Amino acid sequence: MKDNNFRSGETVIALVCSEILGPYLGGGIATSVFGLTTLLARKYRVSVVYLGGYAAGWDAERAKVFYADLGVEFIDPRTSVDASTHDIQDVRTSSWLALEALREIRPELAVFHEYGALGYYSVLDKAQNGDLAETRILTVLHGPGRWARTINADLTPSVHTYVQDHMERVSVELSDHVSSPSQYIFDWCLRDGWNLAPERHSVERNIVPLHPIEHYVAHAVEDDDVSAPETAGTRDTVNEFVFFGRLEQRKGIVSFCNALDRLVQIGLHLPRKVTFLGRGSVLNGVDSTAFVIERSRKWPFEIAFLETYTQSEALDYLCGPGRLGVMPSVEENAPCVVVECVNRGVPMLCSTAGGTIELLDRVDAEAIALPLERGAMADRLTDALIGGVPTARLSYSHAQSIAAWDARITAVLETPCERAPEPEPQDVPLVSVVITHFNRLDTLRLALNSVFAQEYPEIEVVIVDDGSKPAVQDELIKTWGRHPKVRIVLQENAYLGAARNAGVREARGVFVKFMDDDNIALPDEIAQLVRAALHTGADVVTCFSQWFRASRPQGEEDIVGHYLPLGSGSTVHLFDNFMGDANALVRRTMIDEIGGFTEEYGLGYEDYEFFARAALLGRKTTVVPRPLFWYRLSSGSMLQTAQGPDLLLLNRNRVSKMIRSLAGQLSVSTVQDLVEMASASVLAQQTTYARDQIWRSGDLPDYLKRLRTGGSWGEQRREDLVRLMIACGRINEAVRYMGGNIPGTLVESFSKKLVDGTSFITGASILSENRLTNSTFLGLDAPRTVTPYAQLCDGWFVPQASAGPEPLFTPLDADGGGVSITVADVPRDWAPGSYRLLRTEVPVRGFDMLEGTNLELVARADAEFFRLKYFVRCHRGTEFVDYWSEIGIGQEWSQVNDLLRFDEMAVPVPDRMELFLQLYFDFDAVLDIRHAGLSLCGRAEWAKPGQVLRSGVVSA
Repeated sequence: MKDNNFRSGETVIALVCSEILGPYLGGGIATSVFGLTTLLARKYRVSVVYLGGYAAGWDAERAKVFYADLGVEFIDPRTSVDASTHDIQDVRTSSWLALEALREIRPELAVFHEYGALGYYSVLDKAQNGDLAETRILTVLHGPGRWARTINADLTPSVHTYVQDHMERVSVELSDHVSSPSQYIFDWCLRDGWNLAPERHSVERNIVPLHPIEHYVAHAVEDDDVSAPETAGTRDTVNEFVFFGRLEQRKGIVSFCNALDRLVQIGLHLPRKVTFLGRGSVLNGVDSTAFVIERSRKWPFEIAFLETYTQSEALDYLCGPGRLGVMPSVEENAPCVVVECVNRGVPMLCSTAGGTIELLDRVDAEAIALPLERGAMADRLTDALIGGVPTARLSYSHAQSIAAWDARITAVLETPCERAPEPEPQDVPLVSVVITHFNRLDTLRLALNSVFAQEYPEIEVVIVDDGSKPAVQDELIKTWGRHPKVRIVLQENAYLGAARNAGVREARGVFVKFMDDDNIALPDEIAQLVRAALHTGADVVTCFSQWFRASRPQGEEDIVGHYLPLGSGSTVHLFDNFMGDANALVRRTMIDEIGGFTEEYGLGYEDYEFFARAALLGRKTTVVPRPLFWYRLSSGSMLQTAQGPDLLLLNRNRVSKMIRSLAGQLSVSTVQDLVEMASASVLAQQTTYARDQIWRSGDLPDYLKRLRTGGSWGEQRREDLVRLMIACGRINEAVRYMGGNIPGTLVESFSKKLVDGTSFITGASILSENRLTNSTFLGLDAPRTVTPYAQLCDGWFVPQASAGPEPLFTPLDADGGGVSITVADVPRDWAPGSYRLLRTEVPVRGFDMLEGTNLELVARADAEFFRLKYFVRCHRGTEFVDYWSEIGIGQEWSQVNDLLRFDEMAVPVPDRMELFLQLYFDFDAVLDIRHAGLSLCGRAEWAKPGQVLRSGVVSA
């Protein structure tokens, strides 16, 4: 274990991430965060706050032990929360948990990556002079979701897409300092309209580790080790292309497949193998690995998919002889894979679009540049196969990137960071708490008690009774009418919008804090809301809430859920209320300037409409990122009643009318988002219809339906991909993909049945290309005994009792091959009945259930119409069943196809199959055959894991 006693122990730095090497297999964020972690651990107390997934064999405990050996504290906040009350898949939950972890750590510096918006609530807390007021926040730009979505040509954004977009943008804009590994990505953010100050930005190249992660347990980050070659050279002949990166549009997977198609089309120079080294994704609704497999039908070379390699395993693979890294990204920020290949001396071809060009030596960049156009890329790949590819150099050294980061961290830590002073007692503004009430005295009492228990001193209460029963109003006045801080307004029932407006008219405070009569405020609610308003200048301040169902909540055991609003945004508020609950603090002057709540009887969403209007009119809004009140879930609560189908449309129309009236206030970026969302809505309908048609189709097996609709995940996906590989004739690839031919597994069963078989998907079934051995009838053999048949030619036999003289079966021309059969000359006493049979064995490979066969014949007859009957004999044990059909053959050479469907919908695969051609002697004709082939048709309902195939039958 590394000795970390040399650290001062005084300066604490937290790295908050969703990817880091070890728990996460690899990728640019994981690699760079790990590199920075190992650097900082040399000088500071470092905590990693992790909110990502775990690779196979890793969990929070293992990660904690591993990073402890590096001298780093590893924290996964999710291990200490109740998953039933926290939606841990939501980006808002992850951002909140990150903030809660930092509240415990209280670091001098917190480092975030912008992707995934983990820093959103933390930068809000700091801006509000909250718990992180004395924590410096540095955010590293690795590539916002909006940037990646644009390059991936993703036309299917959702509302949550825009939630993440907004959170990522704000988390960067409110950071104390912004770093990026390229100038390119910072410039992209500026072009996209982000409010970023150049003086708070700097470029620091990613620290890409030079060794496997285990190395750093015993060694510090090298500050003088540069592994890139001093001069560029040329590697040995290339025979394998390795696509290095996620299989997605942005990484160039489509362009690469197009170029491979072109190479095959030209046919002069082809690789021995093409490997796809990276995780799959969804490509226009289709599993991207499945996309590649289906494209590979045209490719004669071997393919492989390595989806689970760690970073070090991937690099070790690339270093193998004859391998060329191929990275045809449409656009990149500062890809670590390029740096890793340079550091290991791996030859590569890569696109230099985006920020990649900044990483490479200018001369070497030209030598390894990979164009993205199909023909040009194919030409460049051909050149690599012929003459190899030179290794490249970086435009900077490993030591320089370490020094730059060391200097940047020091500079940020030296930046003053102090908590702003709170207002003097005489300057504390008055807050008017407006509570709407309707026939709920019991819950109102709890609400009022929580208001009078507030830590904030300057409070008045306005109760607006919205038409309660007379007896209830009498009791209300009797109980609270004489309270010095309470005023009561009585009105006819007019619903929430009108009731809140009545309260505002009566209010005297600088701020109005709205409240429902069934909610309960936490003691610091108003103090926190006012603090946020004063330090940010916000006109509207909302907060988190925690839901409860009990009559009176006692503690965390009563929490049944949380509400985490954004508190700001432009586009997102056009689709739903992400601002927050009506339980909000609002500056009175803003209400006077933009107007109060709209008044529509019987409808809700008055708070949503009001907040969205404020946002569209450019008012500043925010959220205090902590639960400050209890929200009661009951059958009569607005959350429960406003979502019913009878009210939802009317409630949303209330908001839509306002948005239409203020359409001229929309920003250019918001209009772009709306156009994108409208297109996505249309596309979603079309996609839903297309997917529905796929699933309704009987032409495709279920596994292919799942892959083509992006609905296959986990082990199901692996099984589905194996099935597709087998269906495309890639048996060896299927075995390797499943990790080897393990006895008793699905692949073991497949490989036994499909040794050297090939198959392809077409139309209504899977057709196994089990062509008959003598597809061109080349060469006739002298009759010999193969009881009970005599051999005609390789693979074809005639009944021994009626073999007849050899001249009846004569070869056609030597060039085309084939056999000529003089049917009329066959003596009748040599044949059973009035016909003769030609028989061959049919290989049975690739199916567990069969629906029929497809006979393909290239033939001619010198009669006007020649009738040829045939049958397929299916043997099961000592019994067999014959399936008959008939075809007509003309006088000119032609291809005849006949689809024979079995009587049943599907039959189990037989032990053995034979094909018989029946030649009637009634025809005075000569039959010439050049080609005969039989394809098997089935649904390919293959065995499940844990099942084995015996005699072609699926059994448990």
